[in-house]
Amino acid sequence: FNPAMAAKGSFVGSTAGRRFRTALLGVQFSISTALIVFSAFTLLQQRYVRRFDLGFDHERVLTFETNSRRLVRTDRFEEFASALKQNPQVVGVTAGQGPLVAGNYSIWGREIAGEEVMSRVRPVRSNFLDVLRIPVVAGEGFRPGHDRDTTWHYVVNDLLARKGVGIGDRLDDGVVVGICPDIHFRPLQYPVVPFAFVTLSDDMGTFYVRLAAGFDLDAVCEGIREKARKFDPDSEVADFRFFDEEINAHYARERRIATIVGLFTVLAVVIALMGVFGIVLFETQHRRREVAVRKVMGATTEEILSLFNRRYVTLVAICFVIAAPVGYWIVDRWLASFAYRTPIHWWVFAAAFAAVLLVTIGTVTFCSWRTADENPADSVKSE
Repeated sequence: FNPAMAAKGSFVGSTAGRRFRTALLGVQFSISTALIVFSAFTLLQQRYVRRFDLGFDHERVLTFETNSRRLVRTDRFEEFASALKQNPQVVGVTAGQGPLVAGNYSIWGREIAGEEVMSRVRPVRSNFLDVLRIPVVAGEGFRPGHDRDTTWHYVVNDLLARKGVGIGDRLDDGVVVGICPDIHFRPLQYPVVPFAFVTLSDDMGTFYVRLAAGFDLDAVCEGIREKARKFDPDSEVADFRFFDEEINAHYARERRIATIVGLFTVLAVVIALMGVFGIVLFETQHRRREVAVRKVMGATTEEILSLFNRRYVTLVAICFVIAAPVGYWIVDRWLASFAYRTPIHWWVFAAAFAAVLLVTIGTVTFCSWRTADENPADSVKSE
């Protein structure tokens, strides 16, 4: 037992009191470590999502909707798109039936090679793949005028091709003319599924405008409105959004989780530091005579500081052994909701341990420095 603590004759100075304080501090260290690990992986997953290759170029792509039935008609689309491209800031214009990412899709099912396959289908204009820069890895892709043809033309993704749909095959009232990579048209919580683009002569009211570098957004939006009013005086163009914003909107829940966890992490670390601060101040006051005797016997200030830190370093290490598996389990369960996820890096756990350890050592050293550096004679007199 610690003679300096036992001599005080109260619960706070007793062995039971010391164990109680250590247990409370251990819980705080464990919670802080687990929260730091989870908070780090929420940030890593957000970065992973932002950098993930969706299979098409979604940068500098502006989308908008219109209430005009004239502008979305097939026979007026090319004329309207040509008018928009007179602006040098507009690189390309295309359209489709609804948002590409996480929109409402037509679903058809058919038996392919003895297997019932359900495939999502998105009607688009014939230049859709070119404007969104979706490559065609086999076949010829869409040609100009395909969206005015009575025959439907399909470009299927690689997954649907692997299930047995080939170039030249008939699908409903159309024919497969190309194969594209497996683009991600849903948030990364979901895996890739069979998918096909199809050109129809139907109305398509979701426009996609690729902009040149250094564009003036206000000028581009106003130009689109002016061109739309020339084609249809009663038209209203609204909901201008960048494609990136449309994609990021599907990860709002994950961003909220990251913010909340980050706040709780900061709070837990602050509470743990307050606990360390209070306990170290308490112990240094109760061990002043012990420190004085040690210094008289030849102990240096560095050795005294090491004496105070040793217990807390051991405590942090024990808490890390407890918190690391818990943090791993929580992170693994959360990442399991994503079909595509960041790896669980070992260095995140090491960084969490190092962060808690360094902050603890700094706090203990700061709180005990005065007692460790004090003149032994003054300590004895005050006692």
